[in-house]
Formats: sequence, structure tokens, C-alpha cells
Amino acid sequence: MHEADGSAGGASDPVDLVVAVEHTDEVVRMLRDFEVGDADVERSSALGLSLVRVPAADAAAARFSAEVAEQVGTRLAGSGHGEPTHLDRLLTGLRVGFAATYNGWAPTMGKNRLLGGVVGGGKISHGGALAPAASDRQLAVREARPGRGVRVGVLDTAIRAHPWLAGGWVAAPGDVRPDGDAPAAAGHATFVAGLVLQEAPGCVVAARQVLADDGSADSWSVAREIVAHGQDGLDVLNLSLFCHTEDGEAPLVLARAIDRLPSETVVVAAAGNYGKEGTLDGPDRPAWPAALDGVIAVGATDDAGKTAPFSPAGVPWVDALAPGVNRVSTYLDGTVTFDKGDPLRFEGLASWSGTSFAAASVSGAIAARTVPGRVSARRAWEMMREESERPAVVRLRS
Repeated sequence: MHEADGSAGGASDPVDLVVAVEHTDEVVRMLRDFEVGDADVERSSALGLSLVRVPAADAAAARFSAEVAEQVGTRLAGSGHGEPTHLDRLLTGLRVGFAATYNGWAPTMGKNRLLGGVVGGGKISHGGALAPAASDRQLAVREARPGRGVRVGVLDTAIRAHPWLAGGWVAAPGDVRPDGDAPAAAGHATFVAGLVLQEAPGCVVAARQVLADDGSADSWSVAREIVAHGQDGLDVLNLSLFCHTEDGEAPLVLARAIDRLPSETVVVAAAGNYGKEGTLDGPDRPAWPAALDGVIAVGATDDAGKTAPFSPAGVPWVDALAPGVNRVSTYLDGTVTFDKGDPLRFEGLASWSGTSFAAASVSGAIAARTVPGRVSARRAWEMMREESERPAVVRLRS
């Protein structure tokens, strides 16, 4: 396992660093100076970054010189983000060491953040209003338009071959889940795809699995898939997933992945489910990748148009609002288990709440206004934004 934000980690737990690929060897050499053992390195030329797994961050920190240790302590004490982890100390020590050696210069480095937020904040959660419920409401028959010829990418859990979605999606065999019993989060991609197609019934959803059945992933894995999926000729990329960080800073690897997407691809992301409840992460803490520049961050409203209690409100990084309470869409067929409560039987449809689903509907609304060769997805979003004050209030077909 890798050390996530907010976790001190065990004494021998490995930790993951994200490093600029061209300076990976320099970082590995400095780690060797700390005598922590050989680091495993995975390079990604597409991201321009490497994943460096350090065997024991606590052992590295213990070998800091007295001068470096003092500077690390001073920097972390002034950060205001609670008890530093072994990874915090190691990362800060590396930056101090490089700056001292190279007259203030240090390579680009960051953490491999944990994403576990397709439903809850920071960690997957199916409590309260954010648990899916079975629904017997029928969905309208899909039309050929709008959205014909538009491709909407969905990075999420595996997708189910739902009858209502037939002809509206593509995925590699390994990204398709079979029918049968599953945890609630395993139906997330299927639900998202249904919402996209309710708004843009003529589009094609290109689905890729990046989240496990419990909705979790790490930022390195998500970033690699973002870049890879960006090569698929997408008009819109929907990211109904998010994470918070202990220091409030954007995960380096996610920011790099978004920057490397084609300029014509519009990225839509969920603003997070945590709202005003004073959660562990704090109310309205920025959610990533939604809060990145160039990403359309979507919050949720209820049926009356008011911001949903679980959705961030009054923050400048939220770009759009759309219905996200008790939405009905395609789902699993079988017995579904929850973190809390008894298993329930579903028959292909569910009612669910969350900013994930507001984001999916906005992705569909953009796709519905996109006309390949005439109106780009970016222009479609600009027209939607011009119709409303910021944040844009998106009106849906469904």
C-alpha cells in the first residue's frame, strides 16, 4: 500500500513520490544518500512524470543531516496542516536538500494522492442520502439526436452492458462488468453513462475502468488513464470522481494529465460530496481534479434549484450547477451490498444523489449542443455559460 494524505503510515510502509521524468535519476541518487534501499521506478513519457516508490520514508527522514532536519521541521510547523506524515517529511527533506545543493533549485516532485471519492469525500461512502435506491421509473426510449457523432469519455468503474444503453457505448472487454452481486459503487459508471445518454441520446460513451469496485484509485493510475483516454478523439471527458488533499494543493500528477489533453477536449468533473456538514476534510475544501484551471467543476442542485446540502456552495472554483438529487438512471441487476445496511435487490434502475451525477448530466448537455464539424464541445460550453451567471445553471432535457 502507499501512504495516503492524513495517514502517518507504519514504520516500514513504502510511500510513493511523483517526480519529473527528466530528473528521476537525481531524486533516486539523493534517496540512496539517505540509505533507504533501492526505489522502484515507473516512468511515463506521456505524463512526463515518474512514480518512485520509496521503501521506508521514516528511515530516510531519520538520516537527514541536522541542518536539513531543522529546516524540514520549520517548514512543516508553518504549514498549518496538522501532523506531518513520513511522506511529508521525506518530500520536504528532498526539496531542502536539492535547494541547498543547487542554489535554490529543486525538481518537480509531489505525492501520489489517493482518490476514493466517487460518492463520499476522501473515502468511499454510501451513507444517508448518497446511497442508491431501487427505482421502477422507466426511462424514455433513446433518440438518434442530439449528440450524434459526439464522443464522451467516461473514466470510472467498469460499465455494465445494460439493455437501455445498447448502441450508445463502447468499452474494451476488460472494462465491462458482468451481471451479478456487487458493492454499490460498482454501478457508478453504468449510472453515469445513463445520465450522459439521457441528455445526448445520439452520442457514444467511451468507457474505461480506472476505479475499483469500491470506487477507489490512486492519482497516478487515474492520470495515466486520463492521458491515454485523451488520445481517443473525445469531445468531452467526464470525471465523476474526486479527492481532497490534506494541504489543499492540487495533486501534481492530475494537473499534469489535464494539461496534456488535446485543447479541443472539454473536461467535466464532480465538485465533491461534502458540503456544509463540517466533514473531516472541512467544508468546501477544493476537490480535485474539479478545481483545476480548465476543468468544468459541477455542483449539484435539488429539484427546486437550490444547492444540494452535500454540494459545495459559494466557492469560486465551482463553474456549473445541475440537478444531482434523486436522479434516476441505469444501474446494476442483482443484489447490491452497502457499507452500512442490508443488501438490496436491484433490477437495472436506481435513484441516486451526488455531484458525480450532476457532472454526468452536464457532460451530456454539452454533448447535446455539440455538432461535429460545426459546433465544438468547447464552443457548446461557452454558449451554455453565456446564458447564465457564474456558476452556470445547466437546464437538462431529462
